[in-house]
Amino acid sequence: MSDATLVISLDFELAWGSAEKWGDESFLNKARQAVDAAHHLLELFIAHDIPCTWATVGAMLARDKDEFLQFAPEEAMRPTYVDSNISPYNQMGSIIEANNDAFFCPEFIQKILNTPNQELGSHTFSHFYCLEDGQTLNQFIADLQAAQRIATKFNHSNTSLVFPRNQINEEYLLSMLAEGFNSFRGGEQSYVWKPKSRKNRSTWIRMLRVADSYINLSRDNIHQNPKLTNSGLVNIPSSRFLRPFSIIDNVFSDCKKRKLKQELSLATQMEGMYHLWFHPMNFVENSKQNMSMLLDFIQHVIELRSQQSINVKTMNMLASEHIEN
Repeated sequence: MSDATLVISLDFELAWGSAEKWGDESFLNKARQAVDAAHHLLELFIAHDIPCTWATVGAMLARDKDEFLQFAPEEAMRPTYVDSNISPYNQMGSIIEANNDAFFCPEFIQKILNTPNQELGSHTFSHFYCLEDGQTLNQFIADLQAAQRIATKFNHSNTSLVFPRNQINEEYLLSMLAEGFNSFRGGEQSYVWKPKSRKNRSTWIRMLRVADSYINLSRDNIHQNPKLTNSGLVNIPSSRFLRPFSIIDNVFSDCKKRKLKQELSLATQMEGMYHLWFHPMNFVENSKQNMSMLLDFIQHVIELRSQQSINVKTMNMLASEHIEN
């Protein structure tokens, strides 16, 4: 039996993923529909016995704005970003009350927790940006504490963390251990995917990242099985973003599908780890094409698994094994 491992993690965030867009009704409608997309994804994972880590913004566990504020950090410990537009605490007004289902989904959270082999992980409490100007380590710690507090509503404690916008701050890792986390999703080993703040993410980098989904601009990002870092956390680095369907795919969709499957097959040959990630919100538009792309990948997983060539695990499953060893 192979030691190769596939990990799938989802950045599950609804409207919390872009506070600066809360004034855009089309964005709020898309956030609202993301819960339906998440239901379809969960059904797909159940049908094919695919473990998955749902890295979820903690605020979504609340039932409404009032409950969100009950669990939120005290006002003095909320993020002080230089760009105040990206802080949800500065954008609230009456938007949340008028669009409750674009922000909260506690019933679906419970469904994740009730489903075997599905992990509820954390995407921080407020979609906290760890590389943006103005925020501090103490504010990050307060945010993690809020995420753990609200998880107790469901008799749950988060152990896996995915940094919003993949803004991995190496100086913040040690603090995560004290708040109950054992792992995080690290970045891909390529300049194209190096963690950056919003202002440092140039158009050129965005273009390279899109192109990298179709052709080999970066490494294949097959990782050796993760080990404990100096922080005491297990780094489970990403390998590939499942880029949603776009106009480019009218011509090049086969290139993207083939690249994903080739990389996964290479992981089995190397007995390494492949970590795929995406957002449920990516599946709101062009849902048929996106589900078809994911199913094509999962069918390849099923084929490799039938040959005992690969194991599929959540982040916590993998981290727990390496901590024990």
